[in-house]
Amino acid sequence: MAAPGFRRKFAVFLPSVLVILLVLGEGTQRFSIQNTAGLFAPFWFRHFPTLPYQRFWEFIEALRKLGHLIGYGLVCVAFFATSYWWLSRRRSSPGGWALKNRAAGWALILTTLLGSADELHQRYVPQRTSTITDVGFDLCGGYFSLMILFAALRLWEHKVSAQSPSKTLEQATG
Repeated sequence: MAAPGFRRKFAVFLPSVLVILLVLGEGTQRFSIQNTAGLFAPFWFRHFPTLPYQRFWEFIEALRKLGHLIGYGLVCVAFFATSYWWLSRRRSSPGGWALKNRAAGWALILTTLLGSADELHQRYVPQRTSTITDVGFDLCGGYFSLMILFAALRLWEHKVSAQSPSKTLEQATG
C-alpha cells in the first residue's frame, strides 16, 4: 500500500508529467505541418475558394503558432502549480505573493527549458522544423497564461476580502 504522502506528491507532479509527455508526443513526425494541414484543407477550400493558395499556408502557420501559445500556456500553469507546492513545503519559503512570484519564475524557467528541449528534439525528426522563434512563442504563451492566472487570483482574493468583513460583522452582531 502506498503512503498518503506518496499519493499527494504523485497527484501534484502528475499534471507536469502529463504535459511533458504531451509535448513529447506533439514533437513527433505525426504532428508535422504536412500531416496536420490536411485536416484543415477541406474547410479552407470550401469556405475560401477564391483566396490564393499561399493564404492557406499562412493560416496553417498562424494556427500552429497559436497552438504553441495555448499549449505552453497550459504547460506553464502546470509547472506553476507544481513549483508552488514544492516551494511552499520549505520552512524558509516566503508566503503570499512572494511565493507565487517565485513559483512563477520557476514555471517560466521550466517552460523555456521544455520548449528548448522540444525544439532540439524536432531538429532530428524528419519533416519537422526547429526554430528559436518557437521557443519565444512557448515563453510568451507561458507568460500570458501566468498573467491571466495572477489576474484571476487577484480577483478571487479581492472578492474574498470584500466578503470577509461583512460576514465577520454579521457574526459579531448576530
